[in-house]
This record gives sequence, structure tokens and C-alpha cells, in this order.
Amino acid sequence: MSITDQQHRPLAGGSENPLATDWLITHLRWLWLLTLLPAALLAVWLARPDSPDPTTQINNDRDFIYVAIVIGVGAVINLIQVGALYTGWFPGWMTVLGIGFDTLISISLLALTGGWQSPMLPVVLFPLLVASLRLSLDAGLATAVSIAFAYAVFAIIALSSNGTTSPTEPSEWLRLYQVGLNVVALLGVASV
Repeated sequence: MSITDQQHRPLAGGSENPLATDWLITHLRWLWLLTLLPAALLAVWLARPDSPDPTTQINNDRDFIYVAIVIGVGAVINLIQVGALYTGWFPGWMTVLGIGFDTLISISLLALTGGWQSPMLPVVLFPLLVASLRLSLDAGLATAVSIAFAYAVFAIIALSSNGTTSPTEPSEWLRLYQVGLNVVALLGVASV
């Protein structure tokens, strides 16, 4: 008997929970958020310039607060989803909303921790994998394209901060090559 011929049977001893996947995703999101907080704060701290200028220090201190706010928003959204799952009222759009917020959290943390040079690029794997595995390949690719677009914008901003609009030095071409490789990797993960 092949896998396609087998009928789906509930677990022994009770009925199947149709929201089990969503419960798993919300619990994995708690783990994701808990590991993001110290990692993002460390990335912001390591990105601090050694400038005696008090304005620079104030801006970096604000980044710590912004990271905490972004992760706090993610925790509130996840708490709302857990409450909806607990009551049994969990419409399909809540999954899409959660993945959308996960994507925004990832992009925000990339922006706060160094843009295209951020060490937090693996953070985007969670929303990519959840969108691909929970919804569809198209949703995973749409998530990857939105993150890749933001990542490319970060690289263009860094490139234009040098006063040029096109790469003139080999190091700038290397930056664009690195951005391209990371975008291809994101799309590859999304197509899993």
C-alpha cells in the first residue's frame, strides 16, 4: 500500500486537533523571540562605534530600545495568537498575519543591527520556513522576495552613502556580489 493510498487516521485515543500545526508554530515563535532578544541586543552593542560624540551614543542607546520594542510587538502578536488558539477561534488569516509580522520583525532587526552587513541574517529563516511549510511554496517565495528586496535596499543605501550611485571600487562590487549570494540563498531556502 503506497502512501497516497493510505487514509489519514486520527491519533489513537482521541480526535485529531486541526490546529496542532498552528500551536507548534506559536510555540516555536516563542523560542525564536527568546533567542532573538539577546542576539539582537548583542549585535547592536557590537555595532557601536567607538565615538566620543554623545549624539552617536544616544542614537545607539535608542537602538537597544527599538530592538526591545520590535521583539515586544512580536511577543504581543504571538500572545494574541495563542489566545485565539486556546479559545478555538483561529481563522486562516491569523496564520498569514503572524507570518507577516514575523517578516516585519526580521526586516526591522536587520535594519537595526547593521542593514546588509547585519549578523542577524539567519533570523529571516524562521518566517521563510514557516511560510513555505505552513502555507505554500508561493507564500515562502513571496516572503523571501520581500526580505530580499529590503536587504537589497539596505545594500543600495550603504553604497549610496559613499557618494556614488554605481560601484566604482572592487570592494563595492564585492558587496553587491555578497548581496546577490544572500538573496539567492534566501530564495533557495524559501523553495524548500
